[in-house]
Amino acid sequence: MAAANARIGVAIAGYFPTSRSAPPMAIKLVPQQAFHLGKQLWSFGLTSVSLPIFTGGLTSSQVAAARATYDQTVANIAKPC
Repeated sequence: MAAANARIGVAIAGYFPTSRSAPPMAIKLVPQQAFHLGKQLWSFGLTSVSLPIFTGGLTSSQVAAARATYDQTVANIAKPC
């Protein structure tokens, strides 16, 4: 039942923008000067942002399906034997 409840949260998260960065930040040492920490190269990853502007009702359908699965799970647990 907890997994079905978590799937509702995952489906609702589809309404919000997502951002990804890879790699977030890295320090690269030049091999000849590995022991001189003042000579470091910094690398910043690129960040991409995804906005759910128009999904054609996909997100709301996924939320409805997740809620229906949760309701079905609760009904199966509450069913008398």
